[in-house]
Amino acid sequence: MPINPVHRRDWIGYQLRLRNLSFRAIARQEGVSHQAVCAAARGSSSRPLQEALAAALGLTPQALFPELYDEAGQRLGSTRAPQRSTPPAAATCPLSPPATLPEAALPYTRIEESVFRHATS
Repeated sequence: MPINPVHRRDWIGYQLRLRNLSFRAIARQEGVSHQAVCAAARGSSSRPLQEALAAALGLTPQALFPELYDEAGQRLGSTRAPQRSTPPAAATCPLSPPATLPEAALPYTRIEESVFRHATS
């Protein structure tokens, strides 16, 4: 059985075909999309779908996805670091507004105030 997730997905698909099954058949049985089953076959974190795939092949999830389990057979937590395209909000957004307005904003504030006074009088 291949360890590479892409090759393992192909291997699982082949093994399912030998048993007259498919990713779509497993998806219908589990009530999910076939894409979700394909992702589980690559080793995504869908434990129930991985268990369904393993059961369809007559294997244990530990045998089918050994990288997701420790030597005692316990499922490991997430081993991937979160993928972020932007820094966390706390790093880019100040917690409170600046105490004073920049000089460039003052003339606009005065103009808006004078227009407001004329409009309400």
